[in-house]
Amino acid sequence: MKQLFLKTASFFTLYGCLSVNVAHGQSQHAQLQRLFENYYQETLRLDPITATFTGYHEYDNQLAMMDLLLI
Repeated sequence: MKQLFLKTASFFTLYGCLSVNVAHGQSQHAQLQRLFENYYQETLRLDPITATFTGYHEYDNQLAMMDLLLI
């Protein structure tokens, strides 16, 4: 439940930043694409099991720590 809250909060925080960079010449499409990419990367960071399952192995070192927390 806590991770879902953090993911949702991250999403809305990033969503609020969409209009900040318009003055710098970035299109809204590029900003939206970056928002989704940031959200996806944050999701993988917060849930290393999902990251490993999807083939992203950068957070595999955190799996052992999660096993210890579940004991």
